[in-house]
Amino acid sequence: MARRYTSEEKRQALAALAQAGGSYRHAADATGVPARTLRQWEQEAAEADSEQVLADVRHRLIENVVRLADSLEAKIDDAPLNQHASALAQLIDRLMKLAEKLPQAAPENKIRQVEYIYPDGSTHHTPPWAKNDSDR
Repeated sequence: MARRYTSEEKRQALAALAQAGGSYRHAADATGVPARTLRQWEQEAAEADSEQVLADVRHRLIENVVRLADSLEAKIDDAPLNQHASALAQLIDRLMKLAEKLPQAAPENKIRQVEYIYPDGSTHHTPPWAKNDSDR
């Protein structure tokens, strides 16, 4: 059965791998973690880092899009409005391309149920002042 490692053990093993200059064999000897496992963890960490970098770039792009869109109104009377509109279109295009590369979070569909507790302590789906209470 495969051994389970804690997050701290993974962090320490990856630090040992970095100290060993990327030598999986030396890091495996130092930590007791198989070289194959170290290689997999290093790849997972690199993928997580690249996703974070993409998310950071996306955030900065969104800030630039918003700032540029806000400035368009003030630039309407100036000559280079077409340049601002073109820049905005390019930023939005880049943002859309970046969004395709980032994993999309599943929308959270939460169902909320409201219940009313009447003065007598009973629970109903409609407030006491409602004429048609389906729970009565």
